[in-house]
Amino acid sequence: MCSSDLLLASADAGGAIKFWDPKASKLEREIRASEELQALAFNLNGTMLAGGTTGELVRLWYVASGKPLMKDLRVPGTALGATSLAWSPDGRFLLAGRENKGAENWDWRKGALADTLFTQSAVRSVGFLNGGRYLQAGGDDRTVKIWDRVVGKMVGYMFDQYEQIVL
Repeated sequence: MCSSDLLLASADAGGAIKFWDPKASKLEREIRASEELQALAFNLNGTMLAGGTTGELVRLWYVASGKPLMKDLRVPGTALGATSLAWSPDGRFLLAGRENKGAENWDWRKGALADTLFTQSAVRSVGFLNGGRYLQAGGDDRTVKIWDRVVGKMVGYMFDQYEQIVL
């Protein structure tokens, strides 16, 4: 489930995306995805919704119309799904955490992969820091790793020996 200022979105196992009005506690509308989604994220102004499938795709929809963008974000051979999504502060990039021990940072307008981050375990949460310069990924190995996009390498690492970390 994720939210913008005006709507909440949820996805079910059947591929339905439901948009809810949280003030009225009512279902506003529903759109269909072609497969199950396990992660959702609105962009910062609430006009677009990203959905991570249980397969190799990340799909994008216009919120107002419910229509999908023509292009999916896909890494061929990425059999395991997107577990978490985050938009960059400027809206240019979309970061997708993966079950297959990594994260992908997409320039979604170009449909181009900008950065690939590798981890030791499935990534459960992702985010941007410092205006989008730094990428963070938290995983099943109870670590948060921080990458500097400008330098192109990991610059920070945190470990919690008792709990999973959620960003």
